[in-house]
Amino acid sequence: MPFAPREQVVLPGDDRLLVADSFGGKLALIDLSRNQVERVLELPAHNIRGLAVTNDGSQLLVARQRIDPFARANRNDIVWGGLISNSLVSLRLEDIRSPTGNMLAAMRTLDLGDFSTPSGDPQKVIVSDSGEVIVSIGGVGRVAIGKRTWPRLDHVRVGRRPGALASGSDGHLYVANTLSDSISVIDIRSRKPVKEISLGVQAALTEADKGELLFYDASLSLRGWMSRHSCHSDGHSNGLLVDTLGDGNYGAPKRVPSLLGVGESGPWAWNGSMSALEDQIHKSLRTTLHARDVSADKVRALATFLRTLQPPQLPTIGSGVSVRKGQEVFVSSGCQHCHTPPSYTAKTSRDVGLADEVGNRQFNPPSLRGVGLRSSFFHDGRARSLKEVFEVHRHPDRQIPPTEIADLIAFLSTL
Repeated sequence: MPFAPREQVVLPGDDRLLVADSFGGKLALIDLSRNQVERVLELPAHNIRGLAVTNDGSQLLVARQRIDPFARANRNDIVWGGLISNSLVSLRLEDIRSPTGNMLAAMRTLDLGDFSTPSGDPQKVIVSDSGEVIVSIGGVGRVAIGKRTWPRLDHVRVGRRPGALASGSDGHLYVANTLSDSISVIDIRSRKPVKEISLGVQAALTEADKGELLFYDASLSLRGWMSRHSCHSDGHSNGLLVDTLGDGNYGAPKRVPSLLGVGESGPWAWNGSMSALEDQIHKSLRTTLHARDVSADKVRALATFLRTLQPPQLPTIGSGVSVRKGQEVFVSSGCQHCHTPPSYTAKTSRDVGLADEVGNRQFNPPSLRGVGLRSSFFHDGRARSLKEVFEVHRHPDRQIPPTEIADLIAFLSTL
């Protein structure tokens, strides 16, 4: 796969499978009869957590979020959905199947909320036998129900982080609430809750458990529009640019960093201005999410949870000889000065010959652990692959021979 896969749906009428990107907006069409990727398409989207086909087999429904890198994390852009939008997208399957089809030409978008209706982090989507479209909205503990041609869907409150959905022949909707350990039962026609079924005695929450709840809780933000997961997908990154006050000003959107291993990669922020993880969390809650209640208890719980996020364990790509040679190139090229093992970052910001839109040249070197799972590189995502980092941008300020680049990438892909 050309990306980390997650959601998938078998297309009706042929042996094709559609698979969605775990973090970004890519979709892969796979021919199951030949086990080959036929086509890779890209939506203006991230956090694709729901795919469904309409009952007539003509449309693909996609639950997604979308970031506008030119918007700012201020109150106005958040309230009106300028920074992040939460929506249901309808695409024609014939445009997806066709080798020359443009799936964006007939794309239709249905916003899942507005300035008064929270809709942070849409998750699963299904279509009932009667044609009702149902979307779970994980960040605010709701499901949205209605026709995809309506101006908006009706919201019904359920448990924490509703995920899996199933509609029964009895006209009921069954919702699995991931962080409540419960099942909500809803009458689809009346949009009324019927009951909530507990899945057992709930254990006492640890500090990390409380932090996890807060991480996925969009109601913590202004108007319930986004959670920390909205940008840091499941603790990783959506690979996109966002303009916040993370580096102290607006006007220079930065790539969303991964939080895997974040507890050991200080200082924090792209300019390295935060010496404590708790300070970075407090600032993010205040200036990005515009949270109303930023208590010390919440900051501490979030920090505890984030420190449990470990870097991914990656398999070796290429031969062991290539990896060993790549490690030698890493040292001989001076990469370890800014990306020092074992955290593969540095305690001070460095000038690496790149400037952002407002003139900043000093950047906090990101940790290289898990770098093989990223889709963009540098502070502004200008490189779309590790190969491009070295071949096009000649980082770190030298021309590396092609054979050494291959070895270096093999080594970096193991971190």
